[in-house]
Amino acid sequence: MTSLNTPNVATDPEAGWPFYALHIMGSNLVREYFLVANYKRCIKHAANYRTVTKRNIELIEKTQGSFPHKTQLLAGAKEITDWVAKMEEDNYHELYVNSFIGMWSSFEAGIENVIADFLANDRNVASRAFQSLKRPPLRMEDWPWGKEECLDATHILERAANRSANAEWWDIYQRISKLFSLIGVSFCVEDKKQHDLAEANMVRNIILHRYGHLGVREVEAFPHLSQWTGRVVPFNEERFSRYYMAIVAVISGLLISISATHSVRKDDA
Repeated sequence: MTSLNTPNVATDPEAGWPFYALHIMGSNLVREYFLVANYKRCIKHAANYRTVTKRNIELIEKTQGSFPHKTQLLAGAKEITDWVAKMEEDNYHELYVNSFIGMWSSFEAGIENVIADFLANDRNVASRAFQSLKRPPLRMEDWPWGKEECLDATHILERAANRSANAEWWDIYQRISKLFSLIGVSFCVEDKKQHDLAEANMVRNIILHRYGHLGVREVEAFPHLSQWTGRVVPFNEERFSRYYMAIVAVISGLLISISATHSVRKDDA
């Protein structure tokens, strides 16, 4: 359930620039993951809302007489309790879908912000990254560049990485790996987490572009989802947690790799 509020982290954005965007991304992900539990608890508490509303109205009527708008209030209360029952029947699919989209959005934004911060703060990295481009988007003579310029350059590097990754259309891990290799960062994620990340990215795409309906192309890449061909892939705690852990694996890999080569210090180049 995306809040879009920037979390407070202890990492200084200047002195700790190699890690700041990663820590923001990680904080957002953890918040999205645990917010689901809070919302589920609140929803469960509303299961008896009609019963409680009816009892309260009856208590008022005993001392004050007929309660105005009783019918409308009870109808509204029933609508809420019916919705709670449907949510539980669907294993909170609607809740998990909304939180997953927020989680994935934070992940994508975080990846871009990490790359942009490296371009903005490490001249050697910026120069090496642009060597792979026929037409660099920015001139090294003008370095250091502003945040927006670095984000624009990051998008160009992303497209270049996607073209040269030589990966299947669904393999987002290879594309991310190629992107970070352009700035000299390499990291590893176990095969199972790579596959879960690819599945999560595919599901994200069909949610945004086909309202969650699974197509034949997607089933060919992920045969274990074939039972939902032409239908919406259901979300539950297991699927949501699996996608979350795949994203966490990427963040952890990046933190380990970057920590090995960078300290919390502003680059003076």
